[in-house]
Amino acid sequence: MKTVTFSGHRNKVLKWSDVQIHYFKKNILAPELTKLIKEGYLHFIVGGATGFDMWVLELLIMAKKKYPHIFIEVAVPFPNHTQFWSIQEEVEFNKYISQVDSTTIVTERYESSSYQKRNMYMINMSDYLMVLHLPKNKNSGTFNAI
Repeated sequence: MKTVTFSGHRNKVLKWSDVQIHYFKKNILAPELTKLIKEGYLHFIVGGATGFDMWVLELLIMAKKKYPHIFIEVAVPFPNHTQFWSIQEEVEFNKYISQVDSTTIVTERYESSSYQKRNMYMINMSDYLMVLHLPKNKNSGTFNAI
């Protein structure tokens, strides 16, 4: 099964307005996901972070209604990785996580390398990596994934 993995910045880094996020999801991200599905990519692994990951997850869950054969996996770095998120971010994550096909917990507890191990798991599983990266941001998990 052909697999796509995603890596991208959190909105704290992007600093996009709601209008910019909506435009990106509707006009760039959603059409690209549909194209990948039509090209035979059926397994999608999302990293379970805020920002880009949640946008991808939202769109994949919507796409699954039209393409029920796709498989959505969320790879989280460690249990309770959302513990320092805002309540709104955690509620959004929990809403989406209940609708995916599989959740993979990469490390048993938080370690300084947990996020890097999660990224390496996803990359090692994938045939295609889709990223949203600001070139000036060289101190990020997305930069390391690339």
